[in-house]
Amino acid sequence: MAKLFAFAVRDDKVGAFAPPFFAPAVGMAVRMFGDWCLDPNVVVSKHPQDYRLYRVGFFDDNEGLFEVGKPELISSGSDHVPVVERIRSVS
Repeated sequence: MAKLFAFAVRDDKVGAFAPPFFAPAVGMAVRMFGDWCLDPNVVVSKHPQDYRLYRVGFFDDNEGLFEVGKPELISSGSDHVPVVERIRSVS
């Protein structure tokens, strides 16, 4: 294979990151995070504006090595919520 991107979701209200997950492409991780923001069975969907997706490093599955760096913001939960839902949450 190759390097996998490592991502973590940060809960801004709690001030902490969830454990990381891995995806082969940034777009795939954004799609997964967007699905979580809209899925009523996932806690992120309750307050999507409180969550942000960060790239936190890489995993080389050939060598079994992690490469970490400063977290890089990729997407905010509110980016994935329809405008009508954002207006309702403010009202």
